[in-house]
Amino acid sequence: MKGSSERCKRATYFFSLLTFALRLNIMFYFFYGQNTFAINEKVREIEQRFLSGSGTEYSLIRLQGATLTQSQYSEAIFGLGFFSDKKLVEIKGALADSSDQNLKKFISETLPKISDSVVVIFIEDGEPDKRGALYKLLNQPKRSQRFPLPEGVALRHWIKGRVESLGGQIDPRAVARLEQFLGFDFWRLNSEIQKLVLYCRARENLIIKSEDVDELVHPETTLSVFELTDALGAGNIKRAFAALKTLTTQGEDEIKVFSLIVSHFRTLLIVSDLSKKGMTEREIPSSAAVHPYVVKKALVSLRLMAPERLCYIYHSLARTDLSIKTGAVDPATALDLLLATIGKSSAIIDKN
Repeated sequence: MKGSSERCKRATYFFSLLTFALRLNIMFYFFYGQNTFAINEKVREIEQRFLSGSGTEYSLIRLQGATLTQSQYSEAIFGLGFFSDKKLVEIKGALADSSDQNLKKFISETLPKISDSVVVIFIEDGEPDKRGALYKLLNQPKRSQRFPLPEGVALRHWIKGRVESLGGQIDPRAVARLEQFLGFDFWRLNSEIQKLVLYCRARENLIIKSEDVDELVHPETTLSVFELTDALGAGNIKRAFAALKTLTTQGEDEIKVFSLIVSHFRTLLIVSDLSKKGMTEREIPSSAAVHPYVVKKALVSLRLMAPERLCYIYHSLARTDLSIKTGAVDPATALDLLLATIGKSSAIIDKN
C-alpha cells in the first residue's frame, strides 16, 4: 500500500507540473532522434528566426548536458541578459549524457517558472530513455519532434529534394548511386550534393548523372566494409572480392581493412548476443556503445547470416590475425586467403 501511495503521489506531482507548464505556455522545444543532420537544420532555423527578431548573438546560449551543472542551468535560464531580455538556450544531451538526477529533477521542477522571454531547446542525439520524468514532461504535442533516419523511398526522395533545393537536377540512377555510396550519412550526403551541383553548373548541364557520382564521390568506408562482410556472411565470395577491391582502391591499406573487418564482426557478435537477450533495436546502441545506424545495418546482416557461419568467420579472422602478426604471410595475401577459405567453408556449411 505504501509503495502504491508513493507512485500515486509522484504521478500527481508530475501531471501538476505538466499542466502548469502548458497553461503558462512556456516556450520550449524537444528534438530527438538518429537523424542528427535534420535536427541541426531545425535548430538553425529557429536560431535564424530568433536572430532576425529581437535576439542577439549574446542572447544565444549553448549548453552541453554531459558537463552541465545546476548553477550553469539556472544562470542560463533565469540570469539577466546583457543586452536583451530575450534569450534562446540550447541544451544538448540533458537526458542521455547527464547522469545528474538532481539536475534533471531541478529542470523538471523549474520548467514552469521559465519567463516567456526565454526559449529553450532540448536536443538529444538518438533515442532517449522514455521512462524518465523529464522525458515525459518534454515529450508533448507541438513541443517535441522525433527525427528518425529515412530509408528506402524516403531517403531517395530526400536526396532528390536536396538537389532541387540547390537549383540542380538528378538522374534516378545517380540518386541510387548516392544512396549506395553514402547511406544515412546526411552530413556527407549534403556536402557531396553541393559539390555535384556546383560541378554540373560549371559544365552548364545541371543534371547529375551516375557517372558524375562515380567520378566525384568516394564510397563511405563503413558501407564498403558492410558490403564485404555481408558478402562473406552470404557466402558470395565474388561480391566479397569486389568489395575488397573497392576498399583498397579507395586508398585503404590491407592492415586497416583487416582491422575494420574484425571490428565489424565483433560488433555483429555483440549485437547478436544483445538481440538474443531480448533487447530492441533502440536499446542496443547504448548498451553496445555502437551508433544506431550501425546497429540497424548489423541486425539486417544477422538476419541473412547463419549463426554457424558467423562463428566460423570470426575464428578464421583470429587465425588470419595470428598469421599476419607472426609474419607467416603478408597482409594482402592473408586477406585473399581469408576470403577464399571462408568461401570454401560456406559451401560446406550450406550443405550441412
